[in-house]
Amino acid sequence: MLDRLLSSPEPFLSDGGLETDLIFHEGADLPMFASLVLLDSPEGREMVRRYVLSYLDFAQAVGRGFVLGTPTWRANGGWGPKFGLDEAAVCEVNRRAVASAFEL
Repeated sequence: MLDRLLSSPEPFLSDGGLETDLIFHEGADLPMFASLVLLDSPEGREMVRRYVLSYLDFAQAVGRGFVLGTPTWRANGGWGPKFGLDEAAVCEVNRRAVASAFEL
């Protein structure tokens, strides 16, 4: 199936707004609209997992590929310090996010 998806002229799907969805549908507390904080707890990771799986299930149902991102758009050198993250911690949160995405 992967070969068929990668060679298809059909567009891939992507998600539709993790932070907004989790705030309004799950009651997530996202300081500065940063979903990276969800990676710090089992409950937060489960919220992200459910969100992503809903899109992956849909993509599979319609036979499309899916562009999977990570909840780390604020995990960088400019924003990290606002969350108490130094450079090493920013790198680590990004590594954990990619590992979680890989598991899905």
